[in-house]
Amino acid sequence: FGHTQSIGASVNINKVFFNGIWQAKWSVSGSYEIIDGTINNEDIGSRSWDYSGIWENRIRLSKKRQVSLELSYYYGSPFIYVTRIGEDTHLLSVNLKKMFKFGGTLELSAQNLLNKRDRRQYDTGNYGYKINTLTDKRRYVITYSQTFGKSKVRGASDRTSSRLSNRTNK
Repeated sequence: FGHTQSIGASVNINKVFFNGIWQAKWSVSGSYEIIDGTINNEDIGSRSWDYSGIWENRIRLSKKRQVSLELSYYYGSPFIYVTRIGEDTHLLSVNLKKMFKFGGTLELSAQNLLNKRDRRQYDTGNYGYKINTLTDKRRYVITYSQTFGKSKVRGASDRTSSRLSNRTNK
C-alpha cells in the first residue's frame, strides 16, 4: 500500500534521594512518522509527531515496617495512525505496599485516578468514532502475595570463592 519512515528517541533518568528514601524514574520518548500510500486510489499518507512521558516515584515510608508508597503518572500525546486518530492519555496511579517478615506482601492500588485514558478513537476505515469502554474506568485493587520455601540459594554468595574459580579456569 506504500511505505513508512519513522524516527524515535527516548531518554531515561533514575535518581535516588535522601539515602534511598525516595527513588524517582523519569522517561520521555518521542517519534516522528511519515506514511505514504494509497488504498483503492485514496491517499492515506500522513505525517505525525507523538510523544509520551512517565514519572514514577517510590517513597519508603518506614524501613523498619517495610512500608512504601508508589506514585506514577503517564502522559501520551494525541496520535495519528493509518486507521485511527487517538486522544491524549493521562494516567495517575497510587500504590501502598507492606512487606511482612514471613514473606507476605500486601498491596493497595488505585489506578487511572484521573479517569482520562485514550477511550475515543476515530476509525478512518468506518469514518466514525468508537468508544473503548474497557479503558476508561478507575480501578481499585487489593493484592496479597506469599512466598513459600527457601528464599536463599545455598552457595549463591560463594560464587567468587577459589573453589568456583578453580573449576571455571580449567
